[in-house]
Amino acid sequence: MIVSRYYEALNLKCNPFSLVPDPDVFFLMASHAEAIDTIFFAYDNDTPMVRIIGDPGTGKTMLLKFAKKKFLEERGIKAVYLSYNPLLSISDFAQQLDGIGDFEGAVAVLIDEAQDMGVDYFLILKHRLDSVSLEGKGRFFVVVAGTSKLTELFEEEAMRPMAQRSPYACELYGLRKEELAGYIDFRLRHAGFSGELPFTKWALNLIWSRTKGNPRLVNILAERSLLAAMVSGRRKVKRKDVKTAIKDLPRAL
Repeated sequence: MIVSRYYEALNLKCNPFSLVPDPDVFFLMASHAEAIDTIFFAYDNDTPMVRIIGDPGTGKTMLLKFAKKKFLEERGIKAVYLSYNPLLSISDFAQQLDGIGDFEGAVAVLIDEAQDMGVDYFLILKHRLDSVSLEGKGRFFVVVAGTSKLTELFEEEAMRPMAQRSPYACELYGLRKEELAGYIDFRLRHAGFSGELPFTKWALNLIWSRTKGNPRLVNILAERSLLAAMVSGRRKVKRKDVKTAIKDLPRAL
């Protein structure tokens, strides 16, 4: 199979462009670094909540899982990652928060897909933030991440109390053009590759132009471009290989 040939040719031990969010291959692009700084600045300054906004594929899940790891390693506090499930009832959501701990110490709750949460779910969070603050027994800190729908939600009148508790919001953008080569190189080397980056600068320019640096789209297009090059009997991706890969992409991408 061409995929196994591509792995063998580049001496790869795993898929360098896997779409599974793995904090071990988290590339700290500029907007991610800004978001991490914002999260920990807010935490250190007793802000109850931070919002992270980003289009699909910009790495919100990776960012939250990376932040969870940093909370433990750098602050020594418990951090819990949750992905909002639309099938979860409000009472189940409240019980989920209750199950995190007794809040005698500090805890950070990192909630993904928060754009789909209704106002009532945020009221549960508000109640928990306020009750822990009033009891003075610990610290309850929340990071919510979602698409631009989350911004629209926080503009509703009913969400004003939550907006006041989360004065910091950070937007994730794609990779900068100058970050693209480093990102692809980072992913390849984590998978076992060594040697010169197997992409010409013209290929990289077209990948960035087509994806606007969206990491998920970069992963998809970079892998397909490598496969196109292998089909042509080459180990280095040229611009024409990227064009071939683009033609084969589903229209939704």
